[in-house]
Amino acid sequence: MKNIKIAYSKEYILPLPSDHKFPIQKYKLIPEKLLDENVISEANLFIPSMAKREIVELTHTSEYIRRERKGFYIQHAR
Repeated sequence: MKNIKIAYSKEYILPLPSDHKFPIQKYKLIPEKLLDENVISEANLFIPSMAKREIVELTHTSEYIRRERKGFYIQHAR
């Protein structure tokens, strides 16, 4: 799998409570497993740039974007 690119950053792993319904740890575990089994190498991983607001607005409301930019969801997920 030399040509596959996987978007990954440690910043994706938010400090959610262990009983939170969203399994955030999977974003850490999947790349680790693929690296451990030599399916991919570090060269396959990349940190994407922030999406442009107009792209995010295609799937999210303005209110959601406003709250997210202020850190509302991270603060209230704990």
